Amino acid sequence: MSNTIIQIKRSSSTAVPASLSAAEPAYSYVSNKLFLGNSSGTGVIAVGGQFYVDQQNTIFAIANAAFEKANTGDSTVITAAFNTANAAYDTANAVAIAANSYADLVGTSANLYASAVGTSANLYADTVGTSANAYALSVSASAEAAARDWANTKLALTGGTISGDLVVQGNTTISGTFTYANTQ
Repeated sequence: MSNTIIQIKRSSSTAVPASLSAAEPAYSYVSNKLFLGNSSGTGVIAVGGQFYVDQQNTIFAIANAAFEKANTGDSTVITAAFNTANAAYDTANAVAIAANSYADLVGTSANLYASAVGTSANLYADTVGTSANAYALSVSASAEAAARDWANTKLALTGGTISGDLVVQGNTTISGTFTYANTQ
């Protein structure tokens, strides 16, 4: 897959792209999310971006606050903080699992997309090369025929016979030891 270029659509005015081709990536600066076109190319899937990083930081802050409360010594506060920390942990774990699933999907989709682009580019290059060769042969044959036709309209430099009328405009010089004219 050398020389493969993957372009990412981006927007500063749209939160979610209206449509993307299968595995086509896009980023929205409005929603701070990274999207991929779904496998059928009829929808979009949010797979990452600054939004999710901020969400992870918020979860960390909640868990950290719960830890701080747990260290105050009040058993009621400790139990509440423990429960809050557990909930934050469960949420963070679920987000991590979803992120890993999306990362696997993104990697697989990106590889399939890049492979399809490479194959299409190779087929296109082969088609263009074949067409260019056929065109070059056609142009060459046409040029050869035109040169032959042009040469057949010229007088030979070392003798020959002209059948038909010959009109000479301008001066004519005839050199030699014998001149013959058969006229009426």
